[in-house]
Amino acid sequence: MNKRLSVLATGVFMIAAVNSAHAELFANPVSKSKTGAWEGSGHFGLSSVEYEVGASSPEIDRTFLGATFAYGMNNSIDIYGTLSYTLEAEVENSSTDGDGIIFGGGVRGQIPTNMEVALHGYAQLVFIDEDYGGNADGEETYLMAGVVAAKALDNNIKLYGGLELNLIGDLEVGSADADRDDFLGFRLGANFTMGNLLLNVNTALIHESGIFISASKVF
Repeated sequence: MNKRLSVLATGVFMIAAVNSAHAELFANPVSKSKTGAWEGSGHFGLSSVEYEVGASSPEIDRTFLGATFAYGMNNSIDIYGTLSYTLEAEVENSSTDGDGIIFGGGVRGQIPTNMEVALHGYAQLVFIDEDYGGNADGEETYLMAGVVAAKALDNNIKLYGGLELNLIGDLEVGSADADRDDFLGFRLGANFTMGNLLLNVNTALIHESGIFISASKVF
C-alpha cells in the first residue's frame, strides 16, 4: 500500500511541474461533508498564473497557506468558504515580491449517474488582494467551474480527472487591467484516506501550473 501511495503521489507532482497557467481551486472537488456536518481542511499551494495584457502574457507566482470549511446541505451538495494568506506574490521578472489575502467560497456535489465512475461538479468564486512590492497592488475576482469523474482504486485511494472552466478572471493593478490567459483546462488529482484524515493532492493541465495539497477531517 505504501509503495502504491508513493507512486501515485509522485506522478501527480511530476504532472504539476510541466504546466503553464493557473486557477487556484481551494476545495477537494470529490469530497463532500455529510448532511448537517462540517468538514475542515488546511491547505498549502504553489501556483503560477498567466495573464493577458495586450500582446504580453506576464505570470504571477504565488505561495499560499490557508483553510477551508464546508457544510453539508443535503446528500448531494455542500457549500464551502475559504481563506488563505499569500506568503509570497511575485510578478514575472520582478526583483520585488509581496503578500496578500485570498478569500472566497463555492459549492460542490455529486452528480447522479449510472456509470461505473462517480461524477462531481463544483463552482468557486474567489477574491484576491495582493501587494507585489514596489508600490504595486493588485485586486482580482475570478469565477471557475468544473466537472470531474472519480474512480476508487480501493478503500483508501481515489483518482479523479475532468474539465475545468475559468469563467471570469479580472485582475486590476493600478490603472491596468489583465485577464487570465486560458479559459479551458483539465483538473486531476488523488485522494488518500489515512485514518480519520483525507489527504488530497491536485493539479491541472493546460490552464494551470502548480500544486495544491490539503488534509481534511469531518467534524
